Amino acid sequence: MKQLWLMRHAKSSWEHAELDDFSRPLNRRGNRVAPLMGRWLSMQESGIDTVVSSTAVRAQQTASHVLAHLPSGTTLESTGALYLATVSQWVDEVRRFDNCRNVVLAIGHNPGMEDLLAEVADAGIPFPTAAITLLTLKIEHWSQFSLSTETVKMQGIWRPKELFRDCGEE
Repeated sequence: MKQLWLMRHAKSSWEHAELDDFSRPLNRRGNRVAPLMGRWLSMQESGIDTVVSSTAVRAQQTASHVLAHLPSGTTLESTGALYLATVSQWVDEVRRFDNCRNVVLAIGHNPGMEDLLAEVADAGIPFPTAAITLLTLKIEHWSQFSLSTETVKMQGIWRPKELFRDCGEE
């Protein structure tokens, strides 16, 4: 059995028009909410042993904030393949995870994450910035990952606005 936590990067800044999408950093709200979500994850005793993150600046910053609250042995792996990944790219990436890892947190972007969740849940599910979901996978090896409802069960979605006060728009 494997567990896949998914997190959308925290709120990013549009303040610097000269930056391309990949280079946009977190804004003030993102820098406030990402550590809160990391702390929340640590209180869940999630068992996360690896964080796999998109290489986009906002995803890397989100990962850094979250890692600060996870156990010291938690590793960070970065991959450009999760930047704006489609559902099929997500599936391919998860299948490549090191099988020694049992509980992985993957940090990425919409629309791919919402599309992935829509396939798992067979319904559209809003997945705003810094939201987290947990997928329990009835598989022994990451290479067996598929979106079959027989092997994937969504355990819930946790959104910052639902978990914490004062996480609204700035």
